[in-house]
Amino acid sequence: MFVNYNLKFKEKEIKEAFDFYDTEKNGLISRGQLKSILGNFGFQNQNAKEIEQELEEKNDYDSSKQTFTFTETIEIIARKWFFF
Repeated sequence: MFVNYNLKFKEKEIKEAFDFYDTEKNGLISRGQLKSILGNFGFQNQNAKEIEQELEEKNDYDSSKQTFTFTETIEIIARKWFFF
C-alpha cells in the first residue's frame, strides 16, 4: 500500500518532467532526456555512466533503445525505488 501511494504521489512530478522533455508531444523522450529525469528521481548520486549501466543491467534497455515512453520511465524509477 505504501509503495503505491509513494509512487502515485511522485507520479505527477515525474509526468511534468517527462512532458517538459516531450516537446513533440508524441509520448516519447530520448535516452539522454530519460537520464536527466532519472538524475532527479532516485538516481541522484549516480553519474551518467552509472545510470547508463543500470539501464542496461537492471532494466534490460541496451544502448540500441533510444526512445522511452512515460510508462517505461515510471517502471525504471519504480524498480530503483522499490528494488523489483
